[in-house]
Amino acid sequence: MRFIVSLFFLVGLAVAKTETVLLYNGKTLAAQSVYFDSEGQLWVDGQSYKQSQIAQWLTSHPATVGAVHGVRFRDGQLSLGTLVSADAKSISLRAEPLGRVVNILRSDIAEIIFLRREHKASRANLPEGSDMGWLLRPGVDPVPCKLDGVGGAKVAVSTKIGQFHLPLDTLGRYVMTHWNKAPNTDVVGWEIGLTDGSVFHGKLSGGEGKVTLQVSDQSAFTVPLNAIRYVRNREGVDWLPLWKSGKALVDGLGQSELSDSALGVYLSLGEALTLPASVVGELRLNGFMTHNYSGRLIISQSGKELDSQSLSGDLSTLTLPIREVGVLTFRIESSQPYATAILSDLAIFGKDTQ
Repeated sequence: MRFIVSLFFLVGLAVAKTETVLLYNGKTLAAQSVYFDSEGQLWVDGQSYKQSQIAQWLTSHPATVGAVHGVRFRDGQLSLGTLVSADAKSISLRAEPLGRVVNILRSDIAEIIFLRREHKASRANLPEGSDMGWLLRPGVDPVPCKLDGVGGAKVAVSTKIGQFHLPLDTLGRYVMTHWNKAPNTDVVGWEIGLTDGSVFHGKLSGGEGKVTLQVSDQSAFTVPLNAIRYVRNREGVDWLPLWKSGKALVDGLGQSELSDSALGVYLSLGEALTLPASVVGELRLNGFMTHNYSGRLIISQSGKELDSQSLSGDLSTLTLPIREVGVLTFRIESSQPYATAILSDLAIFGKDTQ
């Protein structure tokens, strides 16, 4: 029996729970066995698919508790770990799952995260053009300042009235002045989300219960298959950057049940969610109302309402043609004053790449 169990694990790219694969043509596959081979092709229940055919693979692996600190890159990648030090040019992070210290240029960073589990981390209304970044702390207005250094359990920041050494565990995050600027390089390859919340961009290959990631110019590293939460194609699919919304992400961490989506945000009555649409194509998103509320999702662009669709407590997949680039705005209408929706996996499917 032990031999059989071990053998099942080794080939065990088959899973007990259903995996969900979204194809580029909009078709959704519910599968029992999904994995990458050594050539980087995805196999779904015995059939192989090229990268150009895949939009997203959502695994059945639940979120896990990752490191408390992190660095969010301007291209959306999120590296989790333990902050080690900081100087005028770079931040040092003992990164998971790399298991080593990496030096990250400040020019590549959008924000430095001291506390991941914030209730809200709003950065949507931060003024632009300042020569200082912004320190966000739970329950306190954003403070314009410069991040001077990190050492031990303290963070050194300078404001107009002097320098302060603050306990690291009392802070939320530090947002760089250029957090909303486009990245220095184009995003290519897959987007890989791990169960601990890490997000990487790069190439994938697999085999025997593991996945190897080649991220940019870093050394390749390998993680077990059950460390993968989702995989997304970024070629031909424009995944809207939810992290730029200023809202806390719904990433499954702390939830007792496995989510049907990879990443989402809460949207309450009276709030607006604004996200850039950089391509034309078909907008696709998942949405539902929490706590059995009911309401309507209103989607606008450049002040013009594009669509209005009803939402209930059941997860719905909504689609809408986007005919021009520009900022998209999402809001909820409801007769219930505390109505809240969760919108997730928002993407615009552009020209067919198959």
